[in-house]
Amino acid sequence: MYEPAYKKTLDHNYIVFPMPEDMDIDYQLNMISDNEIPGLIHMQPRYDQNGPQLYYEISSLQPLKRLYEHRTISDDDIRIILGSILNIYRSLQDYMLDDCHLLLQPEYIYVDAVSLKPALIFLPFYELERNNSLLKLSEYFMERSAHEGNDADMLSYRLYHLIRLDNFVTADIQRLLDEPHEAVKYPDPEIPYVKPAPVAAEAVHDEAETLSDATSISEKKNFPLIPLITAASGLLILLIPAGILHIPRSFRLGGMALFMTSLILLLFSLRKKTKVSPGNIKEKTDTTADETGEYDTYFSNTVSPLSDVSDDRLGRTVFIESDPKDIEGLLIEKNRKNEYPLTSFPFTIGKLKDRCELELNDRSVSRIHARILKKDDQYYLQDCGSTNGTFLNGIQLQAEETVPIEKDDEIGIGRVRFVLA
Repeated sequence: MYEPAYKKTLDHNYIVFPMPEDMDIDYQLNMISDNEIPGLIHMQPRYDQNGPQLYYEISSLQPLKRLYEHRTISDDDIRIILGSILNIYRSLQDYMLDDCHLLLQPEYIYVDAVSLKPALIFLPFYELERNNSLLKLSEYFMERSAHEGNDADMLSYRLYHLIRLDNFVTADIQRLLDEPHEAVKYPDPEIPYVKPAPVAAEAVHDEAETLSDATSISEKKNFPLIPLITAASGLLILLIPAGILHIPRSFRLGGMALFMTSLILLLFSLRKKTKVSPGNIKEKTDTTADETGEYDTYFSNTVSPLSDVSDDRLGRTVFIESDPKDIEGLLIEKNRKNEYPLTSFPFTIGKLKDRCELELNDRSVSRIHARILKKDDQYYLQDCGSTNGTFLNGIQLQAEETVPIEKDDEIGIGRVRFVLA
């Protein structure tokens, strides 16, 4: 098969195949050029300096291979793509076209990037028997599945073995696609029940008494008993009448000193026990802070030392999703000064969030607009069939054209301009 070329006009993108010199204008060529056949990309024969060419318009479409170049395919995607191809086979029968001329290679299956509905190229001078084309496509599905035993793995595996059968028909594939599919549910792991050892009631009672005794001892230990006893002894000596017992005067003076000293010590101990220190207040506040949240307490009581510094001195804030060591380069948007790290390749730019590494919400940007590639420390810019064009230093790229780029080059994605840094 001849290598195609890509052409871009003001509003359209084309994939172009040169016609062989010995090819005759036959019924099938006239049929696909004169009719809009459901599921087929419309073809226009043209003549230029290179001779007769077949132009297939691929505006707003993407090759299947590009969409799954570094993404896995799901079982739902396989059902949508393959089910649509079976419908195209049935459409060809209505127009009496031979399906062996369909290109089912992933790089030539063009799909809508949102719905995944394919549009196929019918190339009259190309021939490959239907079963072989479907077998190669099923091999691609197996290659792009996650290989984790999920539904896509099982579906692509069953599809591959079904197509390898000598007597299979497309109705068998349709039945396989129509089978209900549910996510595999694994049973919860069984956790063995361990019966707790019996505890005697006496042991529980003894443990409760032990705790109660310990609490009582702790309370008694905390109360100042010694100053209280000595104070009571000194007071008793003073209260004994002098006429009842002949107590020397020096003994009474000693009892008075004992009473006063013990009383002062008792009052000092009671005051120390009931006094609330600043450390206790701080500890209580910290406990409250833990209940309300560590970060709430921190930010409510902390003033940033940079709060009075202007933004100009600090520089602009750059959002970097990955570790800086993983960043290969930066795309700097010229007008808004936004910076986007190049963390993986190919680095796809467009409107579709799930299909692009850089999502641009601009009317001039296509759903999948362009890609940045890297090979051997060299960056490349590739247009992905965009509507409003991809530009390098003001020069527009052709559809699907890939050119080398250097740092400080200006890259145009529609109306949005970047600089590679």
